[in-house]
Amino acid sequence: MSLFNADSSFIGFDISQSKIIAANKSECIIFQDVPEVAVSNLDGKPVAYGANAVKLCEQDSHTYKKVNPFEGGKITSFVYGKYLLGNILREICKMRNVVRPSIIVAVPLSITEVEEKAIVDIFLQSGAKQVFLLNNAVCSAIAISTTSLLPNGYLVVDIGYAITEIAVTSIGKLVSGHTLNTSGQVITNEIRDYMKYKYDLLLSYEEADNIKKELGSSNPLVSEIHKRIRVKNLKTNDMENFLVSSKDVEHAMDSSIREILDGIIRELKITSPELVSDIIDNGIFLVGGGSQIRNLDNEITHVTGVNTYVYKDTSKSVINGMIKILKNMSKYRDIISDKI
Repeated sequence: MSLFNADSSFIGFDISQSKIIAANKSECIIFQDVPEVAVSNLDGKPVAYGANAVKLCEQDSHTYKKVNPFEGGKITSFVYGKYLLGNILREICKMRNVVRPSIIVAVPLSITEVEEKAIVDIFLQSGAKQVFLLNNAVCSAIAISTTSLLPNGYLVVDIGYAITEIAVTSIGKLVSGHTLNTSGQVITNEIRDYMKYKYDLLLSYEEADNIKKELGSSNPLVSEIHKRIRVKNLKTNDMENFLVSSKDVEHAMDSSIREILDGIIRELKITSPELVSDIIDNGIFLVGGGSQIRNLDNEITHVTGVNTYVYKDTSKSVINGMIKILKNMSKYRDIISDKI
């Protein structure tokens, strides 16, 4: 079956972020929801997905637990992944009156052949006609630049929810890349751990994430900033007011920031001189929710000597690249690889 049949409806999926996002060429983003499945603690059967699953587990945590079958875009449970994507695909097809659509899925660098096959099988068993896989970094590069299909090198640093990917692309294809264990989620948990062990304070994930966004910086600020929070003291077991400083957050994030900087330098060292020259001209591009950390772009520029830019829509670079592909399939046909 040809990829470019006129009667074929295409849907693009990004399953690597904190939300599963789907798009088509006419309406752009058509679906967004958290990749969570509510599973019965009694028999392990899935009973709800997305925001409904989160709500159900919050209401009755003794009966149900949350499971994310696509941590970092990699499949961790075929059964729950099939339940999640199958229901999402059926929901989209019903809303858009589509039968057996063709699917393009963005996947991470570190995905294995077994995991690739599992994702393809899940979509096929859920009603897709054909399934194609693209790398996250390639999609982001297409979103970033109109010249990504030319023999021109781009370095994309995707600081996502679950993993960080550092990749070099050229002519619309992946040249090289590697994955770091640090991520937006890891950095947030580092802030929680720092506040717990230094001050005996118990922050929720949401509180720590807000502190990261408001006070976080990759290097010392000229003027220190603060945020007053209401938090539980683990020693006294009482709630108290506490003034969090940007300096504390900077210390908490330091190891992850160093890991990202080291990863970028390592990728540049193994890249060919011709592509490094392109990257110097084009710059380094930061995508993913974690790329919004204050001064991170300036710190990378300082350490590498390469101008660094934060993509305008950090958490949607992958799906925005996918939308560009869907809108002009003939232009991008050569970069789409059939993994069936």
